[in-house]
Parts: sequence; C-alpha cells; structure tokens
Amino acid sequence: MSERGLVLGVDPGKAGAVAAVSADPHPDLWECLAWTSDDMTASTLLDRIAALTPFPIIGVAVESQYVAVNRATTIRLAQRAGRWEEACRVRGIPFAFVPPSSWQAAELGLARTAQRGQLKKMAVAKVRGLFHRTAVEHAADAILIARYASLEHQREQMRWVRPPHPGKGGGAT
Repeated sequence: MSERGLVLGVDPGKAGAVAAVSADPHPDLWECLAWTSDDMTASTLLDRIAALTPFPIIGVAVESQYVAVNRATTIRLAQRAGRWEEACRVRGIPFAFVPPSSWQAAELGLARTAQRGQLKKMAVAKVRGLFHRTAVEHAADAILIARYASLEHQREQMRWVRPPHPGKGGGAT
C-alpha cells in the first residue's frame, strides 16, 4: 500500500495510551499519548493526535478486550473500546479491533502461555529497541498495536471497518 498517512494503536484501559505510526513498510513513531484516568475521551485524543501530526489518520486499531476477573471491569473495558469505535465512526475513520494474542504473537513472538508481566517487559524493551524511546507499559502496548496494524495494512491483511459516509455504503474491507 502506498497510502500516506498514520495508523493509530490504542490500549483502551483506564490507564491506557494511543500511538500514531506511519503507514509504511518500516513504520516510524510520530506520537504517543498516555492517560491514567477516564478524563480523556477517545474524541479528544483523536483530535489531539490529528493536531500534532502532519498526515491524515487512515486507520485506528483498538486492542480488543478480554473477559476480566469481574463483570464490572469487563463492562468498563467494553465501554472504553466502544467509545473509540464511536469516535472513529463519527469521523469516518476506518477502525479494527485487534486481539491481544494477534499483535503480541506478531510483535513479541510469544505463545498464549506467556505471563502478563513478561509481556509488558518485552513490549517496553521492543519499543526501546525499535524507536529508541522509553515508554510505560500501556504506551508500549499502544505503539506495538499501531506497528502491528500498520504492517498488516501494508500486507493488505488488516480488516478495517470503514464507516459509511453520507450517501455511501460502508463495511469491512
């Protein structure tokens, strides 16, 4: 794909992050914003990324959520992911939900049996090695989700949901 733009990766937790990488065969990191509370909305974060970067956002990959320990946490995680979907739909930005097992296997080379702490340490180390940047756990995850989605986009393997525009149809591509 030769489309010039940015792919965003989102770790949508209460303490989460959004990262923007170039949609290139060798993605460059353009921006990463982390948060530690529900004060930052998906809409606000999309607007900030758009204002801080020179290229259009061509896709947003949101980490799909696992079933948490308790029902309330599961519901909160699903709501946060849904807010990202809504923000993308309103702006006409293609989006996708990416299972942790997909991006972690591709980026970290790990099987599902890896422990959460091990995965976080490996993500932080990989971001440091690839981009020469120190990142907290959630930011490292967002950066690697964005990188994974950008590389899948290049291989034309990313299944973006393309929101319909006024007067046009839409759907998965």
